[in-house]
Amino acid sequence: MRWISDRLNRPVAPPELSDAGYRLLGGRLVAGPRGAAALFVYESAHGKRLAVYLRPMPSARRTSIERIDIGDLDGCVWLDHGIGYSLIADETYDKLLELSRYVRREVGTEG
Repeated sequence: MRWISDRLNRPVAPPELSDAGYRLLGGRLVAGPRGAAALFVYESAHGKRLAVYLRPMPSARRTSIERIDIGDLDGCVWLDHGIGYSLIADETYDKLLELSRYVRREVGTEG
């Protein structure tokens, strides 16, 4: 995580989602359309995958969690403390919103 944090110029770590039913499979530094980003992939006991994508943002503003539609998958996005978050999974929107709120609390930006 230190290596990824150094490349993003921000401290980042994968959210702990075991209490939400997902275990971390791994994380990577990835190239995004606006530069480097981190991608963390999780799996539930039922084999459902969830991805948390985060990247540095020029704005330090805070936004509410919003729904996005990516083909057959739904997701949620928000900005907080100079980081943009995306959560994508094959789940209902209600479950995605619940998981997004969980991630927001876990990374310490809820409140």
